[in-house]
Amino acid sequence: MNRDNFEIVNGCLVKYNGQEKNVVIPDGVTAVNYNAFGRYNSEIESIHIPSGVSRLCGDGDFFREDTPFDAMVNLRKITVDPESKYFKVSDNALYSKDGRTLYRVFAENKIEEFILPQSVRYIKFKAIHYNTVDFAYIGANNIKAASYCNINADFYAPDVILQKLNSITKTEAVNGFAVAVKRGYEINEDVRRQYISYIKSQAKRLIEYGARRELIMFMAEENIFPKDMYDDCIAFYRNIDDTETMTVLTECKERFG
Repeated sequence: MNRDNFEIVNGCLVKYNGQEKNVVIPDGVTAVNYNAFGRYNSEIESIHIPSGVSRLCGDGDFFREDTPFDAMVNLRKITVDPESKYFKVSDNALYSKDGRTLYRVFAENKIEEFILPQSVRYIKFKAIHYNTVDFAYIGANNIKAASYCNINADFYAPDVILQKLNSITKTEAVNGFAVAVKRGYEINEDVRRQYISYIKSQAKRLIEYGARRELIMFMAEENIFPKDMYDDCIAFYRNIDDTETMTVLTECKERFG
């Protein structure tokens, strides 16, 4: 690759000015600024990280939540030099070498279900992204609370406390809860009550702003679906030929409405 396309200051890759889809970070780079590839990039599909890169962060701050990858909407592949002492790739995801930090999940095609390894304690901003992951399961990982708000896809975590999430992440969490219910994950009664209480209090907002079909069906089957929204939702799912969701709504309307 043309090294002139890389602005490097004191070993830090500050900005990439090229147009290639497959980017190889040059040898000699020791850090990559969080904004090196722009705040929105739909061009880059793969990145190779050489062994000398020790930090993926902003302005030398290792604990900054942003990474150089969080705005790459079409990133399909990350490779790391096998001699790297700082990072590793495993099962379509980039981690710190010790496995405690998740930097980014990537894939050629959208991953239906991503299960977070037990070793992870920190999740970087948009490391789990809806462009790449449909649903993420996060077990009892002792994840730091702030990391949940960095997830940008529907997820289920049995030990999450909804009150500590921002409003967008709460929607992703309850969507993920409904997916987990439908897929048969074991959910204890205290967790179930926490989610149902929140869904009841926010039912109309959730339906209007992002409830996925699994959550719609869960709400209907639990008789917490707003009665005055049945007809519009049935018509919507009929129009998009989602027979399963339309049937569940119709049956629940007849049973509870």
